[in-house]
Amino acid sequence: MCLESHSDHLLNGIRVAVHGGELRPGDVSILFFDSPATEATARVDAIRVDRSGRLDHWPEGFFDESDHLLDQLLQPPRGT
Repeated sequence: MCLESHSDHLLNGIRVAVHGGELRPGDVSILFFDSPATEATARVDAIRVDRSGRLDHWPEGFFDESDHLLDQLLQPPRGT
């Protein structure tokens, strides 16, 4: 089965399923496509999931929007 998603909930659900033994790590393939403005073609980064549901690395730009928003919320409000 192949699935494209931008959902961190789906990613975390897959990680929990591996952690819980419902999926084997070898049955999961996570590919992150990145197309930097300075490059003519997209880069593909393969991310592995270990038996505990952890990712072997977290590329820059990979599901980082919530971190960026949280950083903004932790800053003092503007105009105060």
